[in-house]
Amino acid sequence: MKQLLRKLIALTLALLLTFAAFPFNLVEMPVFAATSGTTGSCRWSVENSVLTISGNGAMGNYDYTYASDYTTLITSAPWGTNIKAVVIEEGVTTVGKYAFFGCSKIASVSLPDSLITIRESAFRDCEFLYSVTIPDRVTKVEPFAFRGCLSLTSITIGESVTDFGNTGIVLTDCPSLTSIIVNGDNPLFSSKGNCLINTVEKRLVLGCKNSVIPSDGSVKIIGDSAFGGCSSLQSIVIPEGITRIAAQAFYGCTSLS
Repeated sequence: MKQLLRKLIALTLALLLTFAAFPFNLVEMPVFAATSGTTGSCRWSVENSVLTISGNGAMGNYDYTYASDYTTLITSAPWGTNIKAVVIEEGVTTVGKYAFFGCSKIASVSLPDSLITIRESAFRDCEFLYSVTIPDRVTKVEPFAFRGCLSLTSITIGESVTDFGNTGIVLTDCPSLTSIIVNGDNPLFSSKGNCLINTVEKRLVLGCKNSVIPSDGSVKIIGDSAFGGCSSLQSIVIPEGITRIAAQAFYGCTSLS
């Protein structure tokens, strides 16, 4: 019995030495990212870098963190950050918080007439997004929803929006913005002088590099961060009727002379 045990041990050692003499590389099995799933009350699917959200009700809310280099964003949204277009179909009522934060390749977004709410930082840092039309049933656009959209040139705001980030800090750091349009039936906001103006408070909520602040008394206050991050703004005339310029109204306007 002892002799048999010695032979087994010797055979095992011989096999180990044989494998050690011929090094080999481990082959990693490919990991395939999901291409469909659920988000809140809705469903999502990705095909050819186009994300489609379908169903009825609200999308899910998401969060983010940064990798150890403190610059690479890691999102909890299941579709990741490499999508190039977003189509949200009829029936969806809410775009979730941080849903597309850091999706820097997105160039176009289609929003449905059923939409009611765009949540905080939903499209933040979508650097290639160039135009946004907010449908007429939307009542609320939360803070930073379009912050850091560097290529955004125009925004059209529907007739039902009455909450635009409360303080209006929705489109800061959008230096390419040149056109602000508000539906003429909106009861609270107007776009006189290519500015977003709260007509009740007579407060300029949002401006851009082409804005002309009205001098007819329709603006008394330039709101907090109204021109925030508008690095392409070179000059602006402040009318005599302005009574208050809020904190950081012109922060980041590095070209202003």
